[in-house]
Parts: sequence; structure tokens; C-alpha cells
Amino acid sequence: DAVAVCQRKCALSTCIGVSSLFSCTESTTMLGCDCVGCCFESVAAATAATAAAPPPPPPPPKEIEYSELVSRLSTCRETGVCDVERVDFKSAKAEAAVARIGGAERAGVHFP
Repeated sequence: DAVAVCQRKCALSTCIGVSSLFSCTESTTMLGCDCVGCCFESVAAATAATAAAPPPPPPPPKEIEYSELVSRLSTCRETGVCDVERVDFKSAKAEAAVARIGGAERAGVHFP
């Protein structure tokens, strides 16, 4: 088992003690130790194999500031490329809105 291998004596230390300084090949040829399973190449390979997948990207924000929505709509007008699909105003005075952006609904905040 890897714990037992890492606790083996190697030079004036243990396999785990020399693992950050020497590769498997170096610990065998230079130090005369059998640290396979605990040395750099083994540990790196095991770590790479068991490394967790990167976390998923965060969900899109649930809100959009008024200033950001105005900026996105200006870009739409200027370039003809637009990710704002729809803006639904929730009051007659346009004080509240829900914008559909990239398929997700975002509540408008800080509307004047």
C-alpha cells in the first residue's frame, strides 16, 4: 500500500521525505531506494488520475443592473448582435423589469 511504501527508509529519510526532491528513477539509482508508489512520478500520476474535474461554471446571475441592461441594448443597436432576447416591464412606470438574456431570465434592479 502507498502509505507503507512512503514510510520506507530511504537515505537518511523516508520515501515520502525524498519524494519532493527525487524522481522514482533518481531515488533508485542515486539513493538505492525502492520508493515506487510514493515517488514523484507515481504520486504525480496518481494525483492526476484521481484529480476531481474542475467545478462547473457558476450559474448566470439572477439579476441585471439597469446600467448593464442599457449598455447591452446599446451594443445591440450599434452592432446588430444582441443577446437580449426580450425585456418585460412589470409596471406601467417601467420601474421593474425582467430581461431574457441568453435564454435565462434576469430581474432588473436599480431602475430609475
